[in-house]
Amino acid sequence: MRGGNSTINAIQKKLNRGKEAIKIKATRLGLKGATSNSYKYITPCKVSKILGIDRHKVYRWINEGVLKAKFQAICKERKMRCINFEDIIVYLEKNQSLWDSRKVEEYSLGYEYEWLKKKRIEDRRKNGRNNKNNNKYVWKIFTNTHI
Repeated sequence: MRGGNSTINAIQKKLNRGKEAIKIKATRLGLKGATSNSYKYITPCKVSKILGIDRHKVYRWINEGVLKAKFQAICKERKMRCINFEDIIVYLEKNQSLWDSRKVEEYSLGYEYEWLKKKRIEDRRKNGRNNKNNNKYVWKIFTNTHI
């Protein structure tokens, strides 16, 4: 049994425990998002949290066919839309103008790709605090507020 790549059913058989017992233990260990393919697929809500955008935007990308998603069985009663993590990386790299890297925490994608490092630098330069137009706008709002 390899760490991180085993299904709940495989762990259940190996330890001779019930499925609910495995889920409870995983929750206690802080593995709340553990599913059978948690290392490969990610939910649209999780994508929105990582990117710091509204989840409806991710669903729009799926409905427009830009991002591929499939229904993945989480348990017998429930299926959720899941996106292949590699597809997300490819999409983000090809569509860099549609998202802001300043909202993405470092290493939240698992690895800091070279294109991501360059985009972070570009976004900070273009939209950062040192942007003179941004500072003028913020100063204008600050001076026009009445306390």
